[in-house]
Amino acid sequence: MIKGKITFKTLSPVILSSRMEGALYQGVDFKEVEKNTKIQIVYSFYSYCNRNLKAERPFEFASNYYIPASALKGALLGRAQSCDFPKEVIGEQEEKLFRSQMRFRDIEIKPTEIILENIHKIQYLYQNESTEKQENIDSTKVYKIPKLDVFFPSIQVEMLQAGTEFCGEILLKVEENTFKEKLKNNYKNTTQKIENYINEIDDRYQKIKKWKVSEKKLYDTLSNIKKSLQGYLDGEHKLIFLGGYKGLLASLNQLDTNNEKEIRNGFYIDPISHLPYGLVEVIREEYFKNKISIKNI
Repeated sequence: MIKGKITFKTLSPVILSSRMEGALYQGVDFKEVEKNTKIQIVYSFYSYCNRNLKAERPFEFASNYYIPASALKGALLGRAQSCDFPKEVIGEQEEKLFRSQMRFRDIEIKPTEIILENIHKIQYLYQNESTEKQENIDSTKVYKIPKLDVFFPSIQVEMLQAGTEFCGEILLKVEENTFKEKLKNNYKNTTQKIENYINEIDDRYQKIKKWKVSEKKLYDTLSNIKKSLQGYLDGEHKLIFLGGYKGLLASLNQLDTNNEKEIRNGFYIDPISHLPYGLVEVIREEYFKNKISIKNI
């Protein structure tokens, strides 16, 4: 039995919420959000606390939060695809067996590391899809200026803030080298996803130029996002995507970029880091021999 200890650092805010099941409603679960009285819904981060039906009290953060073991396992191992596994672990059944030979634990998060923010998205980035695929763009059409802006102003989300370090423990029944090889493959997949983002930014940039939109702030925003992403393509970073609102570009290893319908609704970007939500770096991996049976945890 091998015990793994992996230390992570969030590069952009991480959103982990059960969405509607974990939603808190103004007038039902809280009186108001004091810093923004227009907020009607709060998507809460995973917590052991019950904050329901407290309509007489202003919104309050929970006394504890956690990252679910299942969410961390999925992010660290990637999607269950046999093509991503080492040669000695091939096929659907072997894949399931591989993943069953390890145990992840929930990770406790301090309340001081949780922030309440609006989600931001580059809006109007995809317009008039049918004519964009033709050589001649409709010169008579008036295009809206794309912008990085608040998405759903009446909704805020509890997020694990950027720059937070946390540590996860794993018990492994598989060989250490096999597990490491799987992580290595997933890090490579994340790098490919970042390259997908950069390619899409370049493609959008060229299309927006054809719209004859003159807006320096927009081009600066796209440039800043591209530079932020390029900073993690030097091969020195072990990266994963964790949580939601990271968009389809950060969810799929292979993407048909000719099909804009797949990606046009998912360009969510943190306005501070200029990175997609949920980008996390693995900064340290440690492995130890452990006598504990995996059946006892």
